[in-house]
Amino acid sequence: MIKSIELVIPPEEAADEQKVKALAASLSGMSPTEISVLVIKKRSIDARSRNITVRLVIDLFINEIPNQLYSPVNYKMYPIANLWL
Repeated sequence: MIKSIELVIPPEEAADEQKVKALAASLSGMSPTEISVLVIKKRSIDARSRNITVRLVIDLFINEIPNQLYSPVNYKMYPIANLWL
């Protein structure tokens, strides 16, 4: 089962992967041992106030292993020497 959650935590906690896993498990109501894989899909820093926070969007794989964690991104590169700007 895949569960998607969002965490808003201080930068010190966001830097520690075990702490993020423990917080994600407690937020979703399960133990950290039930989480097979934790994938951080998005990480953003909110520095608009004095208290800086990190916002994480996380996919939790619960008692299953995903087929492919990261899909490669294929960018097409075009030469720009002949283009008129």
